[in-house]
Amino acid sequence: MNILCFMYICAWIMLPAFRNATDSGIFRFVFFAVSGIWFITSIMVKSNWIDSILPAFLTVMFFLLFVTIYYIFGYGDVRPNIFITPFFILLCASMGWFYNYMNNEKVDKILIRTTIACFIVTALTTIYNLRINMNASRKLASSSTPIEERLYLESRNIGSFDFIYGILILLPMLIFIIKSMKMQKKTMFLNIMIILLIIICIALANFTIAYFFLGISLLLIFIPAKRDLKVTGIIIAAVSVVCLPIIINVLIYILSIVVNYIPSIMTRNKINKIISLLSGNIEITDLSQRVSLLMNSISSFISSPLIGIGAYYNSYDIVGGHSQFIDDFARYGIFGATPLIMFFRKFRRYILKNISDISLKNAYILSWLYFVILGLLNPVYGYGILFAVFVVLPTVIRDFQNKSNMSTNKKVALGGTQNEDYVCD
Repeated sequence: MNILCFMYICAWIMLPAFRNATDSGIFRFVFFAVSGIWFITSIMVKSNWIDSILPAFLTVMFFLLFVTIYYIFGYGDVRPNIFITPFFILLCASMGWFYNYMNNEKVDKILIRTTIACFIVTALTTIYNLRINMNASRKLASSSTPIEERLYLESRNIGSFDFIYGILILLPMLIFIIKSMKMQKKTMFLNIMIILLIIICIALANFTIAYFFLGISLLLIFIPAKRDLKVTGIIIAAVSVVCLPIIINVLIYILSIVVNYIPSIMTRNKINKIISLLSGNIEITDLSQRVSLLMNSISSFISSPLIGIGAYYNSYDIVGGHSQFIDDFARYGIFGATPLIMFFRKFRRYILKNISDISLKNAYILSWLYFVILGLLNPVYGYGILFAVFVVLPTVIRDFQNKSNMSTNKKVALGGTQNEDYVCD
């Protein structure tokens, strides 16, 4: 029953058409009922897992308390649907924590196969539809898109902002795994196909920031996977500072070529502004409206740093709405926003302490680094992003970790003669 509930939740999150078809009438409550059943069955399977996550849960509850108080007393323009965000954070984190605590290889295979199946379906339909309507994903992410058009695009099973950035966060992990882990040819082929689908989806989706992260991800191919990531980061940072003028000119040259192949006029204009900024032709404040929106959030935080300016989600002159973490500090202040950051840190450390392989540890850290940086540049509490960070990322890492341990144990048992190739589903 627990696995069936996971399958339903995974399909609801990763298949926009399925979510669209079940997000009205009585079906709207089915998802929450299934989530409740999942939670109950997880306790029935392993009751003591909840004890390990309870301290971390309390930090999210503290954040939820702030949201509730601000909603009750009208401190901001928050609406009831904002309570879905902490619910999804708790749900996705609970699933990731539980399955990591359970550490069952057969269960992990089912989780990964279900996720891959949903991903492939949405990736293919997204690619097909973006070839017809290049701005479809952007329209789904825009609050100005009419609800009728949004529902139609969702019914076409087009991945929106949360799907694109969710798979983007997983990209560095997949690249590092392919670089460092030995696997059978069919598994290698599947992983490469998944990476190619991710790259194509990102390339067609016309999200400017995603393009830059895609470029950075491709550069990870040249970074050693089995070395200390901190040392590698320091070396790269030092070389970047010394060679900054060269890097800027190379970047301008690459962007000048790439911009000619981008079909979206809006995205081309944004990249042209970035080229002008790097060339020194415009000031950073002229780059886009994003900077001014970010400054609105920073100004609001400075005006009330402890308890925030209020839960404003639709007043962009107060809270810009384009930087998840900075916006939350502006809304809820240090007292309200810090507990949620502490929860993210606790979850990351909990997963990280169970990873022994240095390349897998680096892969996990890089994907989390993507999540943190994106949280400074964009909203990141979308369904697909939370599911990718809290469920998919630790499950894939754990699967490869277990297969790696199994391969090593067999090699030792057979006196080092065992072939190290293994299957990772």
